[in-house]
Amino acid sequence: MTDAPTILVIDNYDSFVYILVQYLGELGAQPVVRRHDEIDLDGIRELDPDGILISPGPGNPDDSGVSMDLLAELGGIRLLDDGEADDKIVAVLDSDTVFDYARDIRHLPEAVTNRLVHYFATYKMQMTGEQENSMEIVGTYGRDEALEVITASMADYVDHFSVPGRHNDG
Repeated sequence: MTDAPTILVIDNYDSFVYILVQYLGELGAQPVVRRHDEIDLDGIRELDPDGILISPGPGNPDDSGVSMDLLAELGGIRLLDDGEADDKIVAVLDSDTVFDYARDIRHLPEAVTNRLVHYFATYKMQMTGEQENSMEIVGTYGRDEALEVITASMADYVDHFSVPGRHNDG
């Protein structure tokens, strides 16, 4: 028996999952991988992991199986990247033991929101080593607007990529 924390990795069919799993192992965790369409909320409760990591994935949230069922959207950070909209949606696991009380970004401690804003304002500089920042923080917004942004983004995705069987009738 190991004392390593069990981390459930929800695989949204992205090749990056392999790297995430390897890294979790290097950090001393015991990763358990399940595809998003091969486990449900009852299966997750039965597994009783110490933590959950939701992988990135192709497509849109409609195609993410159990992943979206795990999240509680709190709000968003409005960003411009070289003048183009690049909003970030802030969400927590619905059963999060630290932030389970939060149902809107304004419920988070100001220090947490400031940390998120700082991260997204500088993360590309950290990844690329660039000295100039292409990111501009415009502001934050609450859960209701985040849901509107998600809905609009999904419609834009369908329109842009012409997903068969899905149409945005506006």
